[in-house]
Amino acid sequence: MTTTPEGKRASKRAAAKRSNSFSECVAQARDRAISGLHHHRILKLSALDALAFHRALDNPPPAGPRLQQAFRTYKALRKPV
Repeated sequence: MTTTPEGKRASKRAAAKRSNSFSECVAQARDRAISGLHHHRILKLSALDALAFHRALDNPPPAGPRLQQAFRTYKALRKPV
């Protein structure tokens, strides 16, 4: 993790006040950042929305013309030479 010299000094002071090492302070900040990212990845659905989502997965609508063309293009590009 990169920071300014001022930011590093502030982090070291904060770590000292909590009786932590600077490395522990950085590791905790990293863990909080990762936890925050995971929090935003979770999709929360109501029971009704979850049912609709599962039904859509089990019975997807037919592929439209653009998706069919994209699949044909993909297959053509994947042909071995």
